[in-house]
Amino acid sequence: MMTPPPENGEPSTMRFLTIRLTTSTLLSLLLLFTLVGSAVAAEYRAADRVDVGSGETVDDDLYVAAGQTVIDGRVNGDLTVASGTVEVRGTVTGSLNSTGGNVSVSGSVDGAVRSLGGNVTISGTVGRDVVVAGGNVDITNEATIGGDVAGATGSLRVDGSVEGDVLAASGELTINGSVGGNIDANLGRLRIGSGAVIGGDVLYASEREAEIAAGAQVGGDVQRRDPEWAGYQSVLADNVLTALVGGFLGLLVLGWGLMLARPGWVVHPGGALHARPLLAFGAGLAAWIGQFLLLIVLGALAAAGAMLAAAVGGAFVVPLVIVVLAIVALIFVSQVYVAMAIGGALSQLGMTTSSWLAYAIGALVWAAALTLIGWLVGFLGGLVFVIGWILGLGALALDTIERRRGETAAIEMVG
Repeated sequence: MMTPPPENGEPSTMRFLTIRLTTSTLLSLLLLFTLVGSAVAAEYRAADRVDVGSGETVDDDLYVAAGQTVIDGRVNGDLTVASGTVEVRGTVTGSLNSTGGNVSVSGSVDGAVRSLGGNVTISGTVGRDVVVAGGNVDITNEATIGGDVAGATGSLRVDGSVEGDVLAASGELTINGSVGGNIDANLGRLRIGSGAVIGGDVLYASEREAEIAAGAQVGGDVQRRDPEWAGYQSVLADNVLTALVGGFLGLLVLGWGLMLARPGWVVHPGGALHARPLLAFGAGLAAWIGQFLLLIVLGALAAAGAMLAAAVGGAFVVPLVIVVLAIVALIFVSQVYVAMAIGGALSQLGMTTSSWLAYAIGALVWAAALTLIGWLVGFLGGLVFVIGWILGLGALALDTIERRRGETAAIEMVG
């Protein structure tokens, strides 16, 4: 039986997105450190499409940068993908980590499935948790999840079997299958179908009562609480124009400042990103993971050295601080390269022949994209910013490689 909404009306989309941003940030950090922790020894593949055929076995962790990734064979390790689409129809004995695209699992993943961005559809078997930030999640009636399902998503639908808990910040949560543990959610709407079986409690924060159909089985209590964010208005929602202008001016000052020092510092990486965006993303993802690995190594050396002697541990503190400062600087400089790539693409349409004006146009477009996406769907704005960070790192890497090759060629010609 449907429960009428509360007298104060429909839940506010913008207020709901505020709490989703916080939850998705935590999930993104979980995904980040999971990716960082396992990238030391692995097999790497990059192409428009990467296939692991039905008769193929990869006996190692597999890292992929591709427009489409299809796994029909077997990966004996973790699968980490930066891709437009990921299809696992075979077997992954480790975990599946995906950024930036849609994920479909109709085969089996013995470990966890972690996805940052895009929609996720599970119709096969996952041995551990499913953790998602972004998009919609569909656990079909054929699916079996051996652990928890946790997500900051647009919608989450569970028609299959989840042995653990469901922890969600979603616009809409629908349960038609079985959940062995509890449901704990912050959401706009909760629907529990007549065939649902929930072993534990149902705890949810929402401005409307749950719609629980006759025949649904709940082993524990059903409790609704008022959202902590009720009545809160998004600062960005009220000041979107201010945020846009501030973001544009920040990009403009930083980019033009670098171009005043040396135009090639901005133009060349932006051109490399415009020419080879997919390769830049793959190189950027490797650099993005590598910078955190370097932090972990330096931090471990500093801690180990401090146990031996304060002076030994202190010797690693300065490099650690330098790396942290470099990472912070590159977070913002990377956005400059993305803006230059956008401006370069638009300049080819005949809009301008000036690299300065092209950068300004690209900075405006990129600032508008970040601001509007962040305004409409908060956590997606953060995701797009991270993607820009990765693309910018890749642009810098490609430009550095090209420059080194040019220097080597010049030396060989002189020789």
